[in-house]
Amino acid sequence: APPEPVVAASKNPEVCYSINYAGEGCETRVGGDSSAVSVKGYVAGESYEVFGPPASDNVTCLDAIPCQVDRASSADCTVEHNFTHTVDAGQVVNPESPGYNMSECHIDSDWYGDCNWLYKTLDEIKAEPELLLGDYSPDLEARDEFIYLAFYEDDSCTDLATIVTSLSGQTLSVPKAMNNPSLTCAEASLCAVDPAAGICADRVDGEDTVNLDAITR
Repeated sequence: APPEPVVAASKNPEVCYSINYAGEGCETRVGGDSSAVSVKGYVAGESYEVFGPPASDNVTCLDAIPCQVDRASSADCTVEHNFTHTVDAGQVVNPESPGYNMSECHIDSDWYGDCNWLYKTLDEIKAEPELLLGDYSPDLEARDEFIYLAFYEDDSCTDLATIVTSLSGQTLSVPKAMNNPSLTCAEASLCAVDPAAGICADRVDGEDTVNLDAITR
């Protein structure tokens, strides 16, 4: 049997993950009526500008969600959204609306077609991996658009450190971390999620990058 995933506390600052679902709600299960379509990380405390298509009853989650990863994926990625999220007591929060529960399921958001969404920390995903499951048939093909680069703390690849998201056919530029033994994998690979994050000035090795190209078949 494969080794069980290791659930360990993440280091600050953390990466918070937006999980988008197609179907009904955000309850994923085999044979269920919703599926996780994409996962996208953001460094807590950083300000982000992301784009989506104009709100329309004709825009599906499948059509809209690639905009979150790459604005250039479609000419329809024209609507700008700005946000800064933080992690407080293990929960993702929006400092401008501290009472707004980012961890609960938000149904049929105008942001990305008929996607449902929520935010989770890596620790929450590791403790509840079924958040990323589901086999809601009509949108299974949507998941094929996304490619994930996963970093692990251990050489058996059981202790997940960071998830980096790209689209099929997109070039992903990953900065080279400094040769600093005091940095954990999570602390170094955070800069693969957002090389421009303020803390990365002290974690990356100049402008050296590795470009990764992948497609799904």
